[in-house]
Amino acid sequence: MILTLEAWEAFCKEQAKFDQRVLDRHGLTHIPIWERVTAFRVEAAECINELKGVWKWWSVKEAQRQRFLEEFVDALKFITGIASVDAASGGVIGYHAMIVRSHRYHESVKEDPKRLCNAAVNALTISQSFGAMVLLAENLSITPEEIRVAFEEKTAENLERLLVEY
Repeated sequence: MILTLEAWEAFCKEQAKFDQRVLDRHGLTHIPIWERVTAFRVEAAECINELKGVWKWWSVKEAQRQRFLEEFVDALKFITGIASVDAASGGVIGYHAMIVRSHRYHESVKEDPKRLCNAAVNALTISQSFGAMVLLAENLSITPEEIRVAFEEKTAENLERLLVEY
């Protein structure tokens, strides 16, 4: 799997720092998990939308690999933020374990990207959804390094937005 525990923990740590800045900036004490889950689900749908030619049987559009990566990282930022605060579900390590299990489960349909797209937007849990998204990223040959760079770039962009009250 392209998302190692070491990388996952680093992403979670970085996102937790960013989320604290958001809380401080807006005078909040927490962000409800349900609001974070809603944000994740929206980003998952946006991610899959970049694969129109895969899941839209009437479309001949090519997969938008770079746009998929950008939306994948948006979803990654939300799920790592959730993992960092959701101790009841096992926290950072528990979420990674759930994603790994989901990734393994979805490997049976790895060669059927339409089914993976469906799982990414319709899975019962966000870890199941993200496990399917990781497989889609692997199918697009997205590398761990590309994810790391895109995550850092998105964090910098979001910090800039935070400063100008986006």
